Amino acid sequence: MLAKKEKSHREWCKVVGHVNWYLTRDETQVKDIVLTLNYDNLPSRLKPCFLYLGLFPKDFEIPVTPLLQKWVAEGFIQDTGNRDPDDVAKDYFYELIDRSLVQVTKVKFIGDLRKCQVHDLLRDLCISETKEEKVFDVCTDNNILIPTKPRSLSIHGDMGHYISSSNNDHSCMRSLFFFGPEYYVQRRGWKWLLDDFKLVRVLEFGHNRCLEIPSNLGNFIHLRYLRINSTLATFVPNSILGLWNLQTIDLGILEYDSPISFPIQMWKLKHLRHLNTSRPIKLRGRYSESNEKMWNLQTISPLILNTEATSLIKKGTFPNIKRMGLYLETDGYEGELPNLFQNLQQLKHLNTLMIYNVLNLLTFEVIFPPSITELWLSRIKCITDEGMNGLKNHSKIKILRLLGVEWSENSIDLNCVDGSFPQLEVLEMKHLSLRKFKLGNGAMQRLQNVIIQDCQYLYHLLVEFQSLNGLRKIEITETPLEQLDYFLQILERYHGVQVVRGYYPKMSVIGF
Repeated sequence: MLAKKEKSHREWCKVVGHVNWYLTRDETQVKDIVLTLNYDNLPSRLKPCFLYLGLFPKDFEIPVTPLLQKWVAEGFIQDTGNRDPDDVAKDYFYELIDRSLVQVTKVKFIGDLRKCQVHDLLRDLCISETKEEKVFDVCTDNNILIPTKPRSLSIHGDMGHYISSSNNDHSCMRSLFFFGPEYYVQRRGWKWLLDDFKLVRVLEFGHNRCLEIPSNLGNFIHLRYLRINSTLATFVPNSILGLWNLQTIDLGILEYDSPISFPIQMWKLKHLRHLNTSRPIKLRGRYSESNEKMWNLQTISPLILNTEATSLIKKGTFPNIKRMGLYLETDGYEGELPNLFQNLQQLKHLNTLMIYNVLNLLTFEVIFPPSITELWLSRIKCITDEGMNGLKNHSKIKILRLLGVEWSENSIDLNCVDGSFPQLEVLEMKHLSLRKFKLGNGAMQRLQNVIIQDCQYLYHLLVEFQSLNGLRKIEITETPLEQLDYFLQILERYHGVQVVRGYYPKMSVIGF
């Protein structure tokens, strides 16, 4: 708080006066006063962002990216000029960190923030500050019968119990969160939501699961942020195209690989910025000659490359996409792929590309967009020297994830020629059998972190890694280590590499 004060004699005289006054109070009072002062001294732009943290349960690890997307959807991020609202929201978040109002609990390898928490005392401050102005309310099983009419409601009890017990007026509600135990939302739950929350902008289902998505979902005409766990749902209705204000659609982390169907006229969602799901998205509907662009779309993943999706990519429907996932179907598109990847070259802002079901794609040279800094390739069956030549030409790649096919008996050779992957910092490998691994002169010279899970025949890889002066950390799990431990100890003792060993199965014979 003091770090943000004006460096003037007058301001610091005030600080001395406040300190002297605090010394006459008891410890509890001082804590409350200091916390309140810290909040009172926040710039007005940060206050709603900070108070928002009180909506989450005690000790809850808050995913950072969805939090920032909610801030944008709530309208907290104003006067951005030409800057992206998500980038401005990130700046706001860092300001809260600098003021010790939020604590980062998980960080990605390249420094991106993953999860955060707010201290119990600060959370209590958020709740007390908002109760007076009825900004939001946190409902538990203990206060479910107390009448309330806040702008935002966070339900920390069972959703079914709240529906049957509460008589609150929800007509003015703008945001609704569920953080209770898992509940299956069926017709009764959806009817309650659609009838009572007509003005809702942010709808967060938490752990609750949806067996189906109702055809009248389009009645939420003010909705900007939607996150649901559509566990068994396989169909997103056309009515979603009427939600013109939607910025984020998150269909949750799902347990099944079956595709979820989405209307091809997605370009009607003019304000859509993020479309995410862990299941493949299969576009449906008639191909249109329209050349409409989704100027605001930044994230889509993963998109099945059927005729409908291919047509949108070729027409340049996603000109400002930053993060894209593509799911290759097993038949029918092998001949189209080189031309399709050529179309990706027009995506000048694309920095993260995830390709699922790669199989034999890396048996020929693939030209990815030159702007790529993070590349995921999953379900790899085979990699040839020609395929590696295609990868090595992408000089900006900082993160490379190579994921094989679980239980596959195929072995692969990785030959990284001289000077390849000059910017690579993170390498992840999973479900791969490496028959041979070769680093040419100057290859992977910036590599710092390696994650290995369920890989076989790692002898050559560990020997080659001894030439990397910048290597800092290797995480190796679910991999037989008995005869590899000698090489890991060399990396630890003589090269200063931190080695994290996880669970691995005992095996009697280890191949190299």
